[in-house]
Amino acid sequence: MNYRIDTEYFTPRSEYKQETGLVGTPVWIKTILSVRSPAFWVSPYSAYQMKLWKLISDHRDNGWTFKRIAGWLNDHGYQTPRGKTFTARHTFSIIKKKRIRDDRFNQPPDVRLVDISFVYGLNSK
Repeated sequence: MNYRIDTEYFTPRSEYKQETGLVGTPVWIKTILSVRSPAFWVSPYSAYQMKLWKLISDHRDNGWTFKRIAGWLNDHGYQTPRGKTFTARHTFSIIKKKRIRDDRFNQPPDVRLVDISFVYGLNSK
């Protein structure tokens, strides 16, 4: 997703005169930024998907194989998010996809200065 942020900074004529003691034309600095980040679009995991990921990752941390984890999940009545029985490939896929998703959403945003301009005068916008 791409968002544009328009900002304008200015000092009104009366404040400009009071602050500086000078009489002149106020200046606006107009900037346009483009911010692009995958974090703007978040497809949340369901509570069940998070529970499955947590169970699988805990068992992996304890040294279990994907096949053993799939058997344990099936023995305890768990099903895949699509309602199937677990296989080693399902357990591996859940871990892999969560890691890819986390890597993608933890990337820093791409911020670009699209335009910067100076605008002179009271009503010049």
